[in-house]
Amino acid sequence: MSSCAIRLIVVILENGIDYGNTFPASILECLPTTWNPTLDGGREDYTDKETYSIDPEGCTDIDDALHCKKIGEGLYEVGVHIADVSHFVRPGTEL
Repeated sequence: MSSCAIRLIVVILENGIDYGNTFPASILECLPTTWNPTLDGGREDYTDKETYSIDPEGCTDIDDALHCKKIGEGLYEVGVHIADVSHFVRPGTEL
């Protein structure tokens, strides 16, 4: 695990952010078994980033995240990710 990832985990723990939630099987069954992100509409692929949710405990729409990557001496890239989950939410499903 990178030092940047460790720092991010420390921030999460120090602020009491719950990052261990699990979803019921009925919800997970609504999701595709494989998925490749489409880069249409100006989207970028960040699936290779070590990303952490920053949504507060009790949040009903877990869709905000950060990533952090060391890019030089004393320099870090910090990404703020706001999810667009409309691709996965289908009418008539439990999700």
